[in-house]
This record gives sequence, C-alpha cells and structure tokens, in this order.
Amino acid sequence: MKRKEDKEEPKKRVKRALTVKNLLSKTYDFLELEGEWKEAFGRPESAGNWIVYGLSANGKTSFAVALIRMLAGLGKRTLLMSIEEKDASTLQRAAIRAGWDEVGENIQIILPEEYADLVARLKLQRSPDVIVIDSVQRFKMRVSQYFDLQAKFPQKLFIWISHVDKKKQPQGNTAVEITRDASLKIWVEGFRAISKGRYSGDKGYYTIWEEGADKYWTEKIQ
Repeated sequence: MKRKEDKEEPKKRVKRALTVKNLLSKTYDFLELEGEWKEAFGRPESAGNWIVYGLSANGKTSFAVALIRMLAGLGKRTLLMSIEEKDASTLQRAAIRAGWDEVGENIQIILPEEYADLVARLKLQRSPDVIVIDSVQRFKMRVSQYFDLQAKFPQKLFIWISHVDKKKQPQGNTAVEITRDASLKIWVEGFRAISKGRYSGDKGYYTIWEEGADKYWTEKIQ
C-alpha cells in the first residue's frame, strides 16, 4: 500500500508521433538556385543551418560575399554580421566585385553585437530571412544559445562562417554542434566551395576564383 506521504508522479504528456501520411503530405520551401549555384548545391531548403568552413586564404570571405549577393538576388532579406572584417575596405572591395549595389535593398550589414541583441533584431517585423555570421568563433555563442536560436526562428536560414582546427574540422563545441545540424556543409579549399552536406548539384562545387582554382587543383593533382 502507498503511504499517505507518497505522491503519484504527474503524468507526462507524450507528443503525438508523425504518421507516414503526415510526412508525405508536408510541404517544403526550397531555394530555386540557378546556373553554377544549382550545379554546386542543388535545391536546398530555404530555412535551417549551413556552415562554411576552411583554412585561411582559400576564399571563404569571397565566397560568403558572393553567396550573400546570390541570396539577395533571389529576394531574400539578408543580414551579414561582420565580426571578422567589420566595415573594412577589404569588405567594401569584395562587395563591389560581387555587385552588392545591384541588390542593396535586400542586404544589411551589422557590426559585432551580443547574442541578446541579435535575438531582439530578429523578432522585429520584416526581419532578415537569412543571417550570415562571420565567424562562429568570434561571435562567442554558447551551444545552449545556438539551440535556443533554432527554436525561436525555425523559418530563417542561418549561415555560419567557421575557422577550422588542426584536423580541418570546424573549431569549438558550438561549431561542432552546428556542423551536426547543418543541411549544407560547405568546405572551402583552393578557391572552390565544395558541398559536403545533404544537398549537392551535378558538379558539387562552386568556383570562387577561376584562375586561382585552376592553379591550385592542377598542382594538387600532379
């Protein structure tokens, strides 16, 4: 017999499982990439997480700038948190080369801000569809904050630029968790952005700088 002081455990509400019908009837929003972007990355979903990682001086920043230009051209309101370069002349030159002025109404640049400030910004009306953070390591976001960000903004696309460790893997616990979640893992090497994630096109890579890529990959194969 139960003693009076014993209390019954409250019943925990069990979440309803998805049925096959639920899964097959679900609709998704995809990015309709074109040309070399489609050849590289196929038809990825328009929300979630991507991570762009690689060694220095291989084209990460140039790729990120080109990627922002492409997404803004698709009509996506795109925000760059420029922690690494801030508003330096190097970012200005890269933006000019990429043609940001042609889609300037869809691009915003912010300088480093705290996690709470970013959350407040993303809660505003007409907040960005795409958020590019350069870099994960300099943002100093905890793993718990990363998961909180995903729960608060499931319809947004976050693109994380990351440094790598000695094993050429994204550096730090937060970057590791992002990589596990990421639908697109984009490895940048020798001026090519190579798809390592769930989406890939017929070619599987995007060339950032033709001349530099040809030289690098020719020498590597030899």
